Amino acid sequence: MLSSLTSQRLAPFLLLHLHHTQTLLYSSLPHTVSTKPISIQNPTDPIPQSNSPIYDYTTVRETLSSYCNDWKKALDFFNWVETDCHFQHTTETFNRMLDILGKFFEFELSWDLVHKMKQNPNSVPDHTTFRILFKRYVSAHLVKEAIDTYNRLEEFSLKDETSYCYLIDALCEHKHVIEAQEFCFWKNKELGFDKSTKLHNIILRGWSKMGWWGKCRDFGKRWIGEVFVKICIRILYIWIYYVRVERHGRL
Repeated sequence: MLSSLTSQRLAPFLLLHLHHTQTLLYSSLPHTVSTKPISIQNPTDPIPQSNSPIYDYTTVRETLSSYCNDWKKALDFFNWVETDCHFQHTTETFNRMLDILGKFFEFELSWDLVHKMKQNPNSVPDHTTFRILFKRYVSAHLVKEAIDTYNRLEEFSLKDETSYCYLIDALCEHKHVIEAQEFCFWKNKELGFDKSTKLHNIILRGWSKMGWWGKCRDFGKRWIGEVFVKICIRILYIWIYYVRVERHGRL
C-alpha cells in the first residue's frame, strides 16, 4: 500500500489521463462564437504561471521508489514528469530509474537511458551508474555482459580502479568469486591494481560468504605472504634510515 504522502504526490500524475479525457470530450462539443472582446496582454503585465505542478527532487525520487516493483509505471512517471512538468532529471534520478529497470532485466532500456544521460551535462553517468549495471547484470548471472560493460567505460572516462572494484564486488556479492578471482589476477597487473589491498579484501570476503574456507585459507596465505614480504622490506628501509641518522648523531 502506498502511504498517504506518496499518494498525494502522485495525484497529478494519476489524474493526467482523466484531465486529457475531459479535454478531448470538451473539444468535441459544439461551441458558440464568443462576442466578448479579446483582451491583449500588456507586455508589462506579469507572466501568468503555468498550471503544471512543480516537483522537487525528493518527490521524484520517492515516487520512483514507490514504483520499484512496476518498471513500466516507473518509466511512465519518469518520462511524464520530464516532458509535462519540465523536470530536469539529475544523475541521481536517472540512477534510480536504471536500478528499477535492471531489477527486471530491461538492459536495452537501461542503456538507452545511459546514452541519454551522456547527452545532458546535468546528468552525466558516474561510478554509481555503472555500479548499478554491474550489480543487475551479475544478479541475472550475465557475467560476460558485466565485464563487457566495464570494458566500455573508457567511453565515459570512468575506466579506473573504482569501477574495477565495483565490478569485482558485484561478482563476489552474487557468488561469482571464481570469475572474479580469474578476472582479477588476469587484469590486475595489466591495469596496475595488483597492489590493491581493497581488491584482495573483496575476494576474501566473497570466498568466506560462500563458505569455501579452504579457498579462504589458500588465498589468504598467498596474499598475506606477499604483503608480509613488502612489510619486511619497508621495516628494513626504516631501520637502515635510523641507523644512518644515529651514526651522524642526529637522534
